[in-house]
Amino acid sequence: MVEIENDWLKVTIKNDGAEVCKVQHKENGLNYMWTGDSAYWGRVSPVLFPIVGRLKGDRYMVEGQTYHMSQHGFLRDVRFSVASQTKDRVSFLFESAGNFKNIYPYEFKVLIHYILQKNVLTVTWEIINDNEGEMYFSIGAHPAFKIPLLEEETIENYSLKFFPAKNKHVMEYELKESFLLEKGPADDVEAIQLCPSLFVNDALIYSNIDRITLTSNITKCGVDEFMVTVTPRIILFHRGVSREALWYC
Repeated sequence: MVEIENDWLKVTIKNDGAEVCKVQHKENGLNYMWTGDSAYWGRVSPVLFPIVGRLKGDRYMVEGQTYHMSQHGFLRDVRFSVASQTKDRVSFLFESAGNFKNIYPYEFKVLIHYILQKNVLTVTWEIINDNEGEMYFSIGAHPAFKIPLLEEETIENYSLKFFPAKNKHVMEYELKESFLLEKGPADDVEAIQLCPSLFVNDALIYSNIDRITLTSNITKCGVDEFMVTVTPRIILFHRGVSREALWYC
């Protein structure tokens, strides 16, 4: 485990997958992340690479050769080394070194940087192509936030607010048989109150979103700004089994 901190936040990150497992606010003492209880879902915020989601039949083809890869790829399960660290920032490094040629025909390095600035945690991914030609990949964040944060709250006390990209229409998508299909413009997406039935038809998927806030209308606690600067699509889903096993991604 690696810890970074400043006067506002303390963040704990695992070497396995360079995965953030705790973001604790020093003033209120709250950990904003899902606990990672393996009885329900043993992950907290895996980094998805070199695919996001599932391939049809768990296979794909490059230059005439078929490869097999399971959902979300393999990066979340590899062990990173610490490339550099100070009190309020850390960089993790992983090098492929020929270990994945049977499922992914490329050589690469991945650097994941975590930087604390006041009450903001900034995450940056850096993918280095060690091949002579093009390297095909996708990358995504999969953070799970604990909802509700306090005993006196319910999930219905929380709402998501979306900030669309400038001069762009927010588009909505749906998953069908492992394919992502465009449904069309999303007209009423600026604010959504959370409830379990919201996800009865699977995840909510949008594009052209610059920023998201997740906030309680009782305590005003939540994630004030979830900035989106690279990922072209936002996928939201809910998993709830009991009050102790409830989170939103």
